Amino acid sequence: MWSDNETAVDLLSVKHLVGAVTGTICNDRVLPATIGIFGDWGSGKSSLVKMVTKEFEGQDDVLCLTFNGWLFEDYEDAKAALMGTIIDEIKEKRELTAKAKELIKNLIKRVDWFRLAFLMTKHAVTYMLAGTAGNLFLSATDLVGAAKGIPEKVRNLKPSDVTGIKEKISATKIEDLQGITKDPADSESVRKNIRDFRKDFEELLKQTKVKILVVFIDDLDRCLPDTVIETLEAIRLFLFVPGTAFVVSADEKLVEQAVERKFPDPSGRGELSRNYLEKLIQFPIRIPSLGRSEVKTYMNLLFAELRLKTDFDALIAKVPTAGDGGLWDIVVDRAWFEQNLGVIPQELSEDLLMTQQIGDVLAETLYGNPRQVKRFLNTLLIRMGMAESRGLSLKKRILAKLMVLEYKRPTDFKTLAQRQAQEEGKSKDLRLLEDRAAGVMSLRSTTKSNADQKDSIIAQELVSSEFGFWLEDKWLLNWLKLEPKLGGEDLRPYFHVSRDKIGTLLGPIIQLSNDAQSVLGLLISDSEAQRVKGFEKIKELPQDDALNVLEVLGERALASETTETVSVIIKAAEAQPLLINKAVSILRNVPESRISLGIPIQVVHLKKLSTGGIHLIDQLLQKWSESVENHALQQATANALKRK
Repeated sequence: MWSDNETAVDLLSVKHLVGAVTGTICNDRVLPATIGIFGDWGSGKSSLVKMVTKEFEGQDDVLCLTFNGWLFEDYEDAKAALMGTIIDEIKEKRELTAKAKELIKNLIKRVDWFRLAFLMTKHAVTYMLAGTAGNLFLSATDLVGAAKGIPEKVRNLKPSDVTGIKEKISATKIEDLQGITKDPADSESVRKNIRDFRKDFEELLKQTKVKILVVFIDDLDRCLPDTVIETLEAIRLFLFVPGTAFVVSADEKLVEQAVERKFPDPSGRGELSRNYLEKLIQFPIRIPSLGRSEVKTYMNLLFAELRLKTDFDALIAKVPTAGDGGLWDIVVDRAWFEQNLGVIPQELSEDLLMTQQIGDVLAETLYGNPRQVKRFLNTLLIRMGMAESRGLSLKKRILAKLMVLEYKRPTDFKTLAQRQAQEEGKSKDLRLLEDRAAGVMSLRSTTKSNADQKDSIIAQELVSSEFGFWLEDKWLLNWLKLEPKLGGEDLRPYFHVSRDKIGTLLGPIIQLSNDAQSVLGLLISDSEAQRVKGFEKIKELPQDDALNVLEVLGERALASETTETVSVIIKAAEAQPLLINKAVSILRNVPESRISLGIPIQVVHLKKLSTGGIHLIDQLLQKWSESVENHALQQATANALKRK
């Protein structure tokens, strides 16, 4: 198995991105600078940061520090946390002259003074302040405005006033903070204190012989909006001095959302948040999703790392990089391993074959996300180990194919699990589906007069089953074509090791695209206006993305005690009729107690929009019309059928 932590080993061919970051840092003309390493969750941001850090190892005039904003999420003031952490790191990692020690002492006092000022407003010590408790300095403007009256008030602090506050001050006594404000020059304004802080901080870098200070800020996108804003503002207000580079690693969309929540854009177009972020992040460097060939290469290198204990370091050095023409057309496959390794170990040979067979569909399923790829493979190996410990014999490639279905289409995975259990592990429908998929023919075409007898029989058998729509779904059709074929295999042991997903269905583990996430957010909103907007937006989604959204809604419908989600599923299918068969398949599994009385007439209406699979709708309505569990639903369905 593989660790889920960041690594300095480049398995993703991001050498060119490392060069872009280090090149910016080492360019005196652009410092001070703020560099954004942007990418989705699991795209490799932290690993890229680690590789950049490694490039500066051994350079005495470059000091690299790391600040994890998430670790300070519960801290009273993110600005002070960032400033204090950097000062502490410099104090620990550099030799200090007498002047440097004095500068650090003054800087710590100023950090604690700002922290105390923040805490006083935070804890509503309103009578000490010039303004009200609402004057929290969560931005530069608020800081200046709210703190105007603080110097005088700090001088008059009493022990009872600082209960719960004093222990928040890291290394400075309250008396020392009072001393800062006695000098009229220091108490003139917060702006002057900021300028003095910057001046002392710049001088500290010179005294400690730091030519370039690189501060890596990681996990900022996990933080609450206030922490995000405070951290970014601390950089520009206090620390943005010559010779500094701040590298912010985050999901750009989540940071924009944090800014939007803090500073809502009246226009609703999000321009304010984008402009704010562009001002604070001068050099954005974005990590793209892996393409199909890159996913295959990544999988094969992961397996090589696992199987080749001693030869891997030498092997990885031979991998072509973007500078060598890129990996877009070059796949590190069996031929590459034979050329560079010679004899391929048997286990690695099996792994390479699996990558060849499922790599393309896995790349699409996991949206080229390295962490998702690694987690998929880790889960695969865990289940193989579970099977071995229970005396079960599993074929890795069969398990991998089933897991692809599990990841992408959880409800269809559950349907197949139920059917194979009823047929002692060998699903007749699955065999028929694979036969039909191999012919690349639609079910509807088999009803024509020129269809041969065998096709008609197969079509009729599938039409009568809940698998009838699988051949109308492009993704499922491609999955059915994947090797190896499953129709003749006993699938019981494979589903046995997957029981954690079949039994509990805690939620789909599929990865939604950005557009799909946006539409899902609208559809599950409490606002009717937002849901209506979502129904319009789902029309614009590619079918695959729309089906993924429906998968998540289906999981919500199964897990929730309310009935609202069922109606949302039907309306989404009305908006994009290609979803109708999938919606009906989901509704078959929803407990009848959660079907409201207005749903049957909506399902009847779906028949008018359906481009195929009307038989599935008829089967569902018949099931409800014969309901023993819910007599009201039985009657409502009967009435709906009369009205059609």
